[in-house]
Amino acid sequence: MNKINYFSPDFVDHQFTLNPNHCRDEWAINRNKKLFEFIKDIKFNNVFDFAGGSGLLTEMFLVAHPEVKSYIHSDYSPVACKLAQDHLKNFKNVTVKTYDMTKDLDNISWKNFDLIMCTSMEHFPKGVDIEILNHVQKGTSILWGLSTFPAITHQHIYPNIEYVVVQFKDIIDIEAVSYSVNKRQVLLYGKKK
Repeated sequence: MNKINYFSPDFVDHQFTLNPNHCRDEWAINRNKKLFEFIKDIKFNNVFDFAGGSGLLTEMFLVAHPEVKSYIHSDYSPVACKLAQDHLKNFKNVTVKTYDMTKDLDNISWKNFDLIMCTSMEHFPKGVDIEILNHVQKGTSILWGLSTFPAITHQHIYPNIEYVVVQFKDIIDIEAVSYSVNKRQVLLYGKKK
């Protein structure tokens, strides 16, 4: 019997093939709205969203921030990226790319972005968050949702606000932090130090 690799693009492809609306539910919509409250009065030009699944966060962000000139949506699942292309086809400022954030960090033009977003950091091994931040330019805005609960596909749990603050206080100037509905995620906004 083959062991399932819950952290492979093939497994994620399978999830999105079985359920094209995976991660496009009411909870995710409400989480995104709460995240966007942190940045409602800030304008952005160039945005990078990684581990973005089928594009719900991207879609909602671009409706709220039509000023964005360039937006890169990425995921490491080709199926999720194809779904995202379909959902985002009416936005002319979006490019959808397949990136593996554990391998492709040096292939991303980090200096181009004024906002980096992710609501799926828990799917990466512990330490990838810091590796990513080490690539981000000083002054770049960071908007993340960090899951607090264990799941079969979660490799790094962020159990509470205190943990998140300690984890990132030396690398992010944290401007806002709170919980999502039901405390399923810690929501974070700040700027790279």
